[in-house]
Amino acid sequence: MNPYVSVIIPTYNRINTISNTIDSVLAQTYRDYEIIIIDDNSNDNTKDIIDRYVQRYQFITYHKHTTNKGGSGARNTGAKLAKGTFLSFLDSDDQWIDTKLEKEVACLKNDSTIDMLYSNMYLVDVEKRTTTLYRQDEYEDKYYGMLCKNIIGSTSLITIKKKVFDSVGGFKEGLPSCQDWDFYLNVAREYKIIKIDEPLLKYYIHSNSISGNMDKAIAGHRLILEKVSNLISDNETYIKRKNNILSNQYLNIANIYMKFRKFNEAKVYYFRAFKYYPLNKSAFKNLISMLLGENLYYKLKYK
Repeated sequence: MNPYVSVIIPTYNRINTISNTIDSVLAQTYRDYEIIIIDDNSNDNTKDIIDRYVQRYQFITYHKHTTNKGGSGARNTGAKLAKGTFLSFLDSDDQWIDTKLEKEVACLKNDSTIDMLYSNMYLVDVEKRTTTLYRQDEYEDKYYGMLCKNIIGSTSLITIKKKVFDSVGGFKEGLPSCQDWDFYLNVAREYKIIKIDEPLLKYYIHSNSISGNMDKAIAGHRLILEKVSNLISDNETYIKRKNNILSNQYLNIANIYMKFRKFNEAKVYYFRAFKYYPLNKSAFKNLISMLLGENLYYKLKYK
């Protein structure tokens, strides 16, 4: 009999974290799952760690790419191999709360119309050694929310029907960043998504992650901006909210520049966000604050 959930773990050179990730799945209170580990052509000893689990547990399988295809490619490979009705993804440096699958499966079995779900999460900053509860903004219309911003976050949060994953073509490979957001847009456009309003993931922040690489982050967000512009251009429902949506898109890019303290670049995008939708409070607040000058702005913001 096939498992109800296929847990897909993409990995690349994660010898120091992969064990904790796998252990967090093995600690799940819900047991009807398989684990598929996709090694994206690691060149460290990650395989040696995984082999110990494969030898011990029959429901864990390991597959290695002969070339590096990136996280999206690894997830797509895992999905092709999956036997479960649902797919659940987990990055090899993150960890699940032990009741994650139990609570998700309960929701899915209670409402068969749900196509994908996600939850809140804990943000674990490795360098600062801090853990913070993160709750995503709530949008009744998940597609509208996704047009404005990535209202979900990490793929380690989601569980999705395999047939839905296949129908949208999986993850787009080759994007510099925002692969998750691109995928969520495709799902939200046609399918039902719900949120479990409690933290079921520990998401680890590292300095070498894509989210910590400004050039890749900006490039990915600009591609999302282009995609969103195209999506709303022929949609009568959302074309009416075009200015608000694009204002939020520019705000997203401005916030990335601010994260890396690129004051002048951020000011350009905060201005665009305000210009498109003057009622965008965050854009207005940041733009006005920037009139104080760079030094005073940062003193007030980070004091």
